[in-house]
Amino acid sequence: MSKAELAERLKVARRKSGLTIYEVGEKVGKSGKTVSAWECGRAQPDADMLLTLCTMYGVRIADIYGEKDDWTDEEKKLIDAYRRLTAEGKSLAEKYVGYLEGDFDYCPQPVRKTRKKRQGPI
Repeated sequence: MSKAELAERLKVARRKSGLTIYEVGEKVGKSGKTVSAWECGRAQPDADMLLTLCTMYGVRIADIYGEKDDWTDEEKKLIDAYRRLTAEGKSLAEKYVGYLEGDFDYCPQPVRKTRKKRQGPI
């Protein structure tokens, strides 16, 4: 990938995130001129900064480098949902997937919703 391609992808990702060059600079401790240089191809962010930018823009490094994935929209939704889970939720999800794949050491229990008891007369 050329410097120009990386610069353009960084610019597109920043714009999609709704941030200005100056807001990005402030958030990462750099000047707006530095961020502009990254987006014009005059300079490149180091690996740590690139990861910070991708996180801030809500994109994967693979997206910035132009790698395509073959995930369906449903798979992407599941991945996004998994990423929002707590550590306990992720652990349960992993166990449940193992169960679905034939690892019967984990047997999921049905979740029962409990009704709140009414207070006072009906």
